[in-house]
Amino acid sequence: MPLPLCTALSSLFLQGLGLIALAGWLVYLSLTHDQTAAGAGFAEAVVCVGAAALLIAAANTMRDRSPGMRGLAVFSQLAWLPVGYFLFQAELTGWGVAAWCLGLFTVALLVVRSTRSWLGVDVLDTVDDEPPSDQALRPRQHAVGGDVFTVSLDSYRPVGHTHKPSARREHPEDARHTRCGNRRVRVISVSTMKRYLVAAFAVVAVANLVSVGIGNATLEWVTKPLLMPLLALLIVVGGGLAHHHARLMVLGLAAATIADVALLIPGQTAFLAGMGFFLIMQVCYIRVFLGLNAWSGVKQRVWVVAAPVAILFAFFIPLWTSLGPLAGPMLVYGTALAFMAVCAMGLSLRAGVGGVLFLISDLLIGVNVAGLDFTGRSLIIMSTYIAAQYLLVTGWAALAAAATPTTPASIKT
Repeated sequence: MPLPLCTALSSLFLQGLGLIALAGWLVYLSLTHDQTAAGAGFAEAVVCVGAAALLIAAANTMRDRSPGMRGLAVFSQLAWLPVGYFLFQAELTGWGVAAWCLGLFTVALLVVRSTRSWLGVDVLDTVDDEPPSDQALRPRQHAVGGDVFTVSLDSYRPVGHTHKPSARREHPEDARHTRCGNRRVRVISVSTMKRYLVAAFAVVAVANLVSVGIGNATLEWVTKPLLMPLLALLIVVGGGLAHHHARLMVLGLAAATIADVALLIPGQTAFLAGMGFFLIMQVCYIRVFLGLNAWSGVKQRVWVVAAPVAILFAFFIPLWTSLGPLAGPMLVYGTALAFMAVCAMGLSLRAGVGGVLFLISDLLIGVNVAGLDFTGRSLIIMSTYIAAQYLLVTGWAALAAAATPTTPASIKT
């Protein structure tokens, strides 16, 4: 194991242990201090334990040379940026600097070349890096400005060109430029475009979390509606919309975008509209996951049903009377959400973690509906929601890519 990855995993383990210690301290305060709300203290402790479990699970997964949880680990470390900002606001400058340094340092260790190479990220990231078929490599003719050029897909250059491809390029998608007549055109591979989209999603996500943390409504209105469309673009770029599962996933993300906007508007009507559109998203996800034989995975691991059901009961039993007339609609939505989480857990580890995070995020919204609140609740809701959607989409994409063999598409100039 390379030293950068070893250091990053140690950092994740230590952060997990620190969060467990923080959870114990919060429980102690809830039991011994009258000025601390017991319910809020226990809720914060549960969130800390859940975050610790995710960090430790991500570290264990990467230690086994599986890159599936690396994205979640990177996102969790970027969350130190808004935490550091809050520490600055509380005049704890030293702790704020330490939080920023810890997050950025761990992110850097997780994205360096040696870490990616050891985890096999460059090899397993996309299926578009597979060697093309013989049929895909046949020369094709395209008209450019009245002239007809024959382009060979094995090098993205006109046939007869004497320049040899670089030895380091293992696949045609790694080519950087081609020529159309006298023009030199830059070629961007699918994998590169996907990396750009993931980077854009991370930037928008961090900006949104900052907006939630500082209470900047304008920045939140700008960033929140962009999150799900970026994930939808990731699906379109990665495999297109030819398969009905991809269309359902994009439809679900479109419904989630409308729901995100609706929840920015105050009032019960907007809240119910947002819940309705999120229900549409859950139905789309359930249909897609069941289409990938998620139920077979659930039947092989029946215990996966326990976590979503336990979280659902832990929410509704104590808060049923406090929810008032919204109790019925929220129970219907919560049941669909829990079933989606169960299907995601039957699909893969990455998707399962996303499903549970989505369940926690939405139930924390319900805590506010019941008239309860605690410090940092909005930030926890958005951070778990963003991580959940990313893990669900990428978890599905990885399985869909493995289940559907593809060949490189033809190049149109």
